[in-house]
Amino acid sequence: MPTREPPKGKDPGTKKTARKKAVKKTAKKTAKKAARRSPNRRDAAAERARLDRARARTITLRPAVMDELPAMSLERFVELGLLQEINRLFLNPRGLSMTLRLTRRGFDGNLLGHPAVMFDRIVDGREQPEGMVFARVLEEPDAKLKRDRVERMRVEAGRTRAAEYGWSVQPIEIDDDDSGGQ
Repeated sequence: MPTREPPKGKDPGTKKTARKKAVKKTAKKTAKKAARRSPNRRDAAAERARLDRARARTITLRPAVMDELPAMSLERFVELGLLQEINRLFLNPRGLSMTLRLTRRGFDGNLLGHPAVMFDRIVDGREQPEGMVFARVLEEPDAKLKRDRVERMRVEAGRTRAAEYGWSVQPIEIDDDDSGGQ
């Protein structure tokens, strides 16, 4: 039996091609199901089909790709206000806190020629019902500037992600027929 040649520029055996085909097939099935449903269910199914198409455009970051992306120093992370806002908006209300420390010793214990910021720990104060409060830090003059800078970063990135994927915060998708691993 003669073998069929693949179209030029396409290799039917690659994982990427197979993944794209599977995502397109899923999107088509979802759209067909949506047409048979009531108006409210149609909207949800249409949204799911749109998310399937967005997923096809999404870049999956694998460890090798992550290593190629630039890293941010912890000093810059603090300077931009990201640590402050992660703690203030997410961790502190839940009784948790991410802490960093200033050190003159490296990971190997040897003395460094300059001070360095290092990750310290996640403080677990969930037993305290009122959560955590760091009043002195937020009274510093640059606390408001950091808050505003992080909010601008969130809005700008949100616009870009919404235009590209249809959402700014990646949704957690669970199939209707998913029984939760049971």
